[in-house]
Amino acid sequence: MYEANPPATLDQSVILDRVYFHGIDEPFKAIVLTPACDFAQNKAEMTVACAVIEAQVLLSGYVTKRGRAFEGADGRRLKAAALSQNQAGNFKGYVKQLATQRIPRYHWLTPINDAGEPLIVDFQLITSLPTSEATMCPRLARVGSPYRYQLSARYTAYWARVGTPDFPGDDVQDWVDAAVEGVFG
Repeated sequence: MYEANPPATLDQSVILDRVYFHGIDEPFKAIVLTPACDFAQNKAEMTVACAVIEAQVLLSGYVTKRGRAFEGADGRRLKAAALSQNQAGNFKGYVKQLATQRIPRYHWLTPINDAGEPLIVDFQLITSLPTSEATMCPRLARVGSPYRYQLSARYTAYWARVGTPDFPGDDVQDWVDAAVEGVFG
């Protein structure tokens, strides 16, 4: 998934270390989303990047957000072994959805090295910093082809979504029933 060595210059899909995110007042790993052609033509005055979060950190937040479903009667967080079969199945299903790119907000990345853990790009946690500042950040890796194109396409698709109202549930069920009836008569 990654190129053997990160490039010496800043480029699209490079993972940087310790990029400051003003909105939450914290540094994170970050992946550069500014198009490669902007860097090649010296048009990138600012560099756009999304936060890259260790999978365990993001998943711990998921467990905390879901709250009581993963807490014991005394309010302490349960270990995976203490979850009911249904809770464990739901949690594993969520992790599998992340790992197979089924949740639009997030993009799963494999570990950068054998000792690392999977990483998750959060498309809602974005920053923009001067390119001169971004070039000073340590480079950890660069996502290789074709994965970098998939990442760029998913980021674009996430922000190009159009919100539409849901169809009324009763209408949807009627349409489904009519379609099935039409096929099987």
